[in-house]
Amino acid sequence: MWLKEKDKLRRNFIFKDFKEAFAFMTEVAAVAEQLNHPEWTNTYHKVSITLCTHKVGPIITERDDKLAAANDAITTAKRSLNLVAAYTKNTGTGSLSLNL
Repeated sequence: MWLKEKDKLRRNFIFKDFKEAFAFMTEVAAVAEQLNHPEWTNTYHKVSITLCTHKVGPIITERDDKLAAANDAITTAKRSLNLVAAYTKNTGTGSLSLNL
């Protein structure tokens, strides 16, 4: 969940390992290039993101809200894929339909 602190949105994301955290950052970077560049840090499996628009503030703008939603969508998609991979590994089947 994104926390609103003063004129910034903040959120921490925890992943399985560094590789997964870095892959998330790579996907976010592609979206951020079109919206707004985040302030972020990465320590092993943790990514901390702060969003605000410095050009006009710093304040939270629609671009920040859109980037926050995109971050959430990327995380949800990655976790869904991990569930499918885990299910496939444990059951030996090649398909699974999830209604998330």
